[in-house]
Amino acid sequence: MPGKPRKPELPDQYLLRLLEPVKPSSLILAVTMVPAATSGLLCAEGEPTNFRATTPFLRDRVVELAWEDNCDDEIHYAIAVRPEGGEWTEVAISPPNSTLFFLTGGAPNITASFRVRAVRPDNSSEWTTPIELTLPSDLAIESGRFVGGTVGEPLAGPALDIFTNPPGGSAENFSVSDLPEGWEFNTATGVITGTPSAPGIYRPIVSATDGTHTVSTFVTFRVKPATSGPIEETPVPDVLLLSSAPGGAVSLDLSPHFRDPDTSTAIRLETNLGEVEAILYPEACPAHVENLLNYIDRGDYDGVVFHRSAVIATSGVDVVQAGLMKPDGNEGYTSVVLDPSVVDEPAFSNLTGTLAMAKNDRPNSGSSQVYFNTIDNISLDGPRRNGGYTVFGRATTGSLPILADMHARPRGNYELSLDGVSQTFRDLPTLAAPVGELPTIDELHRVIRAQQITQFLSYRLGSTSNPELALVSVNGTELTIKPIPGRTGTTTLTVEVSDLDGSVLQVEIFCCILDLEFTPILSSQGHPAATFLHEDPAAGLDYEVQSSLNGESWTSVWQSTDGLAATPVIGNVDLGSARRLTVEDVSITSPTDHTAFLRIVVTKAP
Repeated sequence: MPGKPRKPELPDQYLLRLLEPVKPSSLILAVTMVPAATSGLLCAEGEPTNFRATTPFLRDRVVELAWEDNCDDEIHYAIAVRPEGGEWTEVAISPPNSTLFFLTGGAPNITASFRVRAVRPDNSSEWTTPIELTLPSDLAIESGRFVGGTVGEPLAGPALDIFTNPPGGSAENFSVSDLPEGWEFNTATGVITGTPSAPGIYRPIVSATDGTHTVSTFVTFRVKPATSGPIEETPVPDVLLLSSAPGGAVSLDLSPHFRDPDTSTAIRLETNLGEVEAILYPEACPAHVENLLNYIDRGDYDGVVFHRSAVIATSGVDVVQAGLMKPDGNEGYTSVVLDPSVVDEPAFSNLTGTLAMAKNDRPNSGSSQVYFNTIDNISLDGPRRNGGYTVFGRATTGSLPILADMHARPRGNYELSLDGVSQTFRDLPTLAAPVGELPTIDELHRVIRAQQITQFLSYRLGSTSNPELALVSVNGTELTIKPIPGRTGTTTLTVEVSDLDGSVLQVEIFCCILDLEFTPILSSQGHPAATFLHEDPAAGLDYEVQSSLNGESWTSVWQSTDGLAATPVIGNVDLGSARRLTVEDVSITSPTDHTAFLRIVVTKAP
């Protein structure tokens, strides 16, 4: 389990000068944390942007550096420092995807410049524009704080502790920079409050002064989407069909009209107990989401076993954990091949059903193993010596019973062969009590197949108000309507749109099927005319007859709102449920050397 949180202290006044050129390596200890969201697409040679620096002036965090990651293939980031009057020296490296870095060492009132660049396999990016800082003295501010939030819900940052030499002093006031739009800042307490409107990572700088010296630090806010059901982003158009039209059926792709606001990335683990689906938080925890998807996309999670089902009584937490190993085909197990460790992105609470990264007692040590919390394990929340535990997703509502079932099944301590070495696995879960002394592969909880989910919404046909009018079906995202020959009228279709949590949005679609029997003729006066069937009553439809001499520019001759007594209507036969109308265009005389065009446009009246 993680150790106790660190106790902030002022820097040691007797440390060597910060970044002394003679022995730079002995003066700098670098620890990377938390990537920040970037805008736009990552590129191969992307120079870090939005480079910023703060001076918390704590013993373990004298200077903090932050930037935006614009590179997709960096090996690491190089950190360079130039003491005042000295030369640039590369003093440390920060892992790929990292965007926050801190330095230790130094003494009061030292001035130095800092810069960073992305180091790539073939060539490196340009250095950022340097930032010059002068370290304060006798004043420090608490650093390394992070806050998790949800879109649309108020959040508040921490009240940061101030440390002075001699002890007992305080800050005169606080200030802030890079505050998100619409958020507020209390200059007396240094507390940030606000209601985020979009998911992502926000990292304002809080500064404090005692009237002589100023210290500053980043406060990281990670914001995830609010849990939400499907929404209709653009209205599904009403459908008007001709029963006698060639081909008959019409198909409509529903997917462009709907969206699930809380889901942009999701995965499915097909296990031998059922499907476990999880919604991920790429906007708030991009490095962890990318890390897990890399394992899944390569097939590394296909066949992995859930190797731990911990309980509070023995481990202090209730979780089910996977990603360590898979069967080797010889009744033993082999480790999942590891990618480089992922940088920490803590903020969200380890609540029931959340998905988090397993790690050891070192910062940035997560790799292939993840765990689902089966209860609220809030003991795992907050700052820790190991950098904190990163929650980067949640199980869907329908997956919670499967995880609970897995956790409720037998567990035991067994000697298994991993990579040819016998090891003891504690709290190893099994489907049932093993028949033999050791569980077989078929008796373990396994991921049969893991994959990204590309379709977050599903569609099904609900009700149809007039089922005798048309054959209606939904296949995938496609709605198909096929008129039944000889039938005309209107019907209202109900389509049910479901998200991964099972939330359902019902949407009504109006459909009208007509048999216009549209026939162009010449009137007795030699004018182009047309006869057609007009529904009576028109059921909210608007009919419009149009004419053209070239088939491109069309002129309205008559429409329903003009009334049946309008001059262009030269024929009106009552057929009961419809009228047979004849409409002529008197502005066109029967041509002898060119063609006239007539057409009818039927729309749903507003």
